[in-house]
Amino acid sequence: MKGISKRQNQLFLLSFFLILIFAQCATGESKLHKQMKIEAATVNMQCPINLSNEIRLDSVSVLTPNIFKYNHTYLSDASVLDTVSFKDSLSAELIPQLKAIPQKTFFIENNIVIEYSFKDRSNKYICKISIDPEKLKN
Repeated sequence: MKGISKRQNQLFLLSFFLILIFAQCATGESKLHKQMKIEAATVNMQCPINLSNEIRLDSVSVLTPNIFKYNHTYLSDASVLDTVSFKDSLSAELIPQLKAIPQKTFFIENNIVIEYSFKDRSNKYICKISIDPEKLKN
């Protein structure tokens, strides 16, 4: 009886490890995705960061496929905010700023979309700005 039980236990452990290995291979993250997650974790250790009197960076996340997302809170009264103007003016500011940073080549070469998400103080969605890496090329 003990031999069967020991053998069943060994088969169970072997099956378990094979399933784990298969699952890791099937859902394995790319080196790039892992690197992006490390960068996000580094930024998140410093969050929340007040970027201005009106905007706070709450966190950064990595979405599939290759989206680096900045999550912000708009700290002023969002009920009087013209979201179209807000989005347009931020987009106009962000693209030249991103073009000026040395890391832009990393985003371009790896086809990474940079996404900015904004909510108000009550967690209500305001807008999302997605910047395709093509927009960062000169």
